Amino acid sequence: MSINAISRFIANQLSYPEGKPGIDVGNKINMLNKIITNQTTEKLCPQKDESIFEIGPGNGSLSLPILNSLGDDRHYLGIKISEIVADEI
Repeated sequence: MSINAISRFIANQLSYPEGKPGIDVGNKINMLNKIITNQTTEKLCPQKDESIFEIGPGNGSLSLPILNSLGDDRHYLGIKISEIVADEI
């Protein structure tokens, strides 16, 4: 497989993950984004009476710190276009 073909494959998986490679890409992105997610959650400082709307939550694992801070009576909506990744949530 040429470098151009590999680059296109990766770009496609990042924009619209599909199949096992899409799940693998999502898991690697989650691992790399852990620091950013923790800092974002800290700065966002979600409160129990707030609602959160997230566009592109991936497989949801990065959303868990935000959801946990909202407590049991949380209001959260995440919109995802990739069915394979949405099924992982």
